[in-house]
Amino acid sequence: IQLMLNQRGNYVYQIDFPFKNIDTAPFVITQFSMEHKERPSIFVDIFWSGGLVLVFFFAFCAIMVFVILRSITKSVLALEEGTRRIADGEFDLELDLKGSNEITSLSYSINKMRQALRDDQFRKSRFIMGISHDLRTPIALIKGYAEAISDGTIDDTEMLKSSLEIICQKSQQLDDMIEDSLNFVKLNTQEWNKHVEVRSVYPLLEDCFHRLQSDGILLQRRITGSIDIPQSTLIATDEKLFIRVLENLTGNALRYTEQNGIIDFSACIHENQLCISVSDTGI
Repeated sequence: IQLMLNQRGNYVYQIDFPFKNIDTAPFVITQFSMEHKERPSIFVDIFWSGGLVLVFFFAFCAIMVFVILRSITKSVLALEEGTRRIADGEFDLELDLKGSNEITSLSYSINKMRQALRDDQFRKSRFIMGISHDLRTPIALIKGYAEAISDGTIDDTEMLKSSLEIICQKSQQLDDMIEDSLNFVKLNTQEWNKHVEVRSVYPLLEDCFHRLQSDGILLQRRITGSIDIPQSTLIATDEKLFIRVLENLTGNALRYTEQNGIIDFSACIHENQLCISVSDTGI
């Protein structure tokens, strides 16, 4: 026993009693060297290694889920803030979000919607400005002829008849403009092409030039110019829109030219193109 105690650090001892029912039975002491201690099974090593891998894997997944959820939450909040500002009229605000494909695709769609809203607002603004400008010219002429008749400036029977005809023409023009304005959405599509026809342009230009001369007499403007094109000249155009363009040009010239100022209206063919020029001595 003393030997076992002295060598207990180097050996392992096993005591067996082969004869258990005999009081003086001998016993057997087996000595095992610690150097030959059985190593753990390879399955135990695999178990512990796999356990560590799973722990690290779950920790990594938890961190990634947290990062992804934080990124998605941040992107969704940014989208909510951007759409709210766009709804309040900030159409120049561009959303530039980074994230998953779904977030990027959604921000791209919102940007397209924002651009469409901005373009629509711009078209509406231009339409309001354009129709205000277009209506101002015939109204000013109607007012001018009516005042001339009222104060006796036009006292000649022929001039009176001509002035009343012009007032009627301008009134009809106003009516046509209002009708066109109610259908202005056609200009955003190709529906207006349905009214384009090949027609002789000479009568349209001649009529515009004569009206300009009559307006010039009333408003005390000197009208010059000429229409140097063949009467057989044909162009493809919408008659109402073509006349509207000419009315805008001549109306601006009449409005912004001082009394006794000169307004020149001319038309010619240059390099197989119809060239129309309206110039004046005004601002």
